[in-house]
Amino acid sequence: MADFTTFSSTYPFEFDQAPIIVVKLSSLIFHELVDNQILCQPHFGLNSYKIAFYVNCEAYYEELSEYKIRQRIAILNPQSNFKKIKLLTRRIRRMLDSAKVEINFKLLSPSLISIEMKEGSFKYKFHCEQKSELYDQHYVKHLLLQIRELQLREQKLLQLLTSKPENGFNADEFISTPIEEDTDDYDTDLLTDNLFGYAFSEYGRRLVSMAFLKHDYFKYRKTIDPSADTSSSLPTKIARIIDILPLEARKLSFTLKRKQNELAEIDEKIERKRLELDVLTDDSSPISHEQSSNDINDQTNISGIICVYDALKTCLTHAGGPPTVQLLLR
Repeated sequence: MADFTTFSSTYPFEFDQAPIIVVKLSSLIFHELVDNQILCQPHFGLNSYKIAFYVNCEAYYEELSEYKIRQRIAILNPQSNFKKIKLLTRRIRRMLDSAKVEINFKLLSPSLISIEMKEGSFKYKFHCEQKSELYDQHYVKHLLLQIRELQLREQKLLQLLTSKPENGFNADEFISTPIEEDTDDYDTDLLTDNLFGYAFSEYGRRLVSMAFLKHDYFKYRKTIDPSADTSSSLPTKIARIIDILPLEARKLSFTLKRKQNELAEIDEKIERKRLELDVLTDDSSPISHEQSSNDINDQTNISGIICVYDALKTCLTHAGGPPTVQLLLR
């Protein structure tokens, strides 16, 4: 069973789990927003992306494939010739984080916005349509996950501190005591300060990622090791196994690729054996009866290995797994 570090390093984050970042705009559009910032949830693959912007309690969304990305780039940058889509998606994603990039917001209609970016001579824009359900499903959910994760960490910290009487630590007094900020600006209003910066800083994004990771990790651990939760009923255990299937399916795809590489290596070995078999078959020189018998046995063994290998390969490729192989070997 993989430990949490290994599990985290191979965890396939989806769009709804992508961290929300703060994007600073170059032009002033909303007087009520401090520092003229909007929130963005980008999820970039090698040749596509999904992205959402959260503005004034509303969500706007766009999803583009490689063909559409290239088409838009060609229109906005007619003098340039870009070949590798992977480099393009990386550049577009990086522009969202850069303070040197000019980023402007346009409200094209009540249900359509445009986010236009410019870095040197390179231009790109997002055309996002209104998708209100994402506001609660993603933005609000991420905030609640942060609050829950902070509560759990606070409870653990208080438990550790109160477990040592020599500290003289009083948990109730600590919770009811106001904490001063480490700042000399006493005119700062905590309720109108840059709350985006607090909620969606690097620390805030790590809290959300931790919440998603540990949720699936504990389900994975209980599925792999049923003894980790002996109190669960059979229907509950079955439900957990069903819940973990999508994650396991994505991990299985990586394993399948590795097995395909191993099959390719075996292919080469089998081909060499076939060539040896052809040489034995075409050899017309006189041989003794004992040598002939040995060669026939060798040919039979090699032919048998090839037949078994071909059957195994067919099962692994089309049937997809160990149960079929075990059935074949019975």
